[in-house]
Amino acid sequence: MPKKTGNKSGGEAMKYVIVFAILFAIGIFTVWGITGQFFGTQPEKPEFVEQGDLVRINFTAWHKNGSFFESGILEFRAGSGILVVKSIGEALLGMKVNESRTLNLTPEYAFGEYDPQLIISQPRVVIMNSTITFATTPEQFNQTFRGMPEEGMIVSSVQIPWRRVEILDFTSTTMTWKLMPPEGLKTGWPLECYSSDLTATTETDCYGTVTMRVIEDGERIEYKIEPFTGERVNIWGAWARVLEGDSESIYLDFNHELAGMGFIYHVELLELEKA
Repeated sequence: MPKKTGNKSGGEAMKYVIVFAILFAIGIFTVWGITGQFFGTQPEKPEFVEQGDLVRINFTAWHKNGSFFESGILEFRAGSGILVVKSIGEALLGMKVNESRTLNLTPEYAFGEYDPQLIISQPRVVIMNSTITFATTPEQFNQTFRGMPEEGMIVSSVQIPWRRVEILDFTSTTMTWKLMPPEGLKTGWPLECYSSDLTATTETDCYGTVTMRVIEDGERIEYKIEPFTGERVNIWGAWARVLEGDSESIYLDFNHELAGMGFIYHVELLELEKA
């Protein structure tokens, strides 16, 4: 009888097909399991700080001689420029949560090099016209002084540096005053400081007092500045320190008080929120 070979060869072929299908399925399941797509999740990858990310850091700083300087926790956006020590924000780029770094900062990368050109001379005696015109409305005047302005009106108030003024003229948008300070009046300097009894200063007050006197038949006023040497003060929107001057001038140092110093900062990234 002839041998039956067709079923045998077909059965073996079927075995190969089944084995191949099983191996293919195992491969697919393995790939899906690794990539997380079969289970609907991705394996967690560490996120790194980039520009604009919201970060929260813990930091400790020392002077170069090893003495403690400051420590604390800060929250800000990387690259926002809000830090005085901008190199700290730059050093965070590329860091991940719980990572820490130690920064050895030269003055250039800390609070800046000391620049002698940032010392500005201010004369001790300033002379200005006693008549000034400024932008205001009668309604604004009324809100401040509780009365509508009139030409020739004398206004007295400790809320104005000169204490007493005469209204020479006014329109719907401007007003002209004649300054009439009492002889020898002492007030805060700069004139935005309105303390009527200034014996000391703070960071948000003046950098000294000024003594006023009327000269040239009332047409001009002389201001003699008496500074508080060593005080840190806000002038023209920037911080400065008053230095010892001479008989004609005082000096304002706009360098940062820590300019020229190096520091060691240890920073740890506590939290990271991607932008």
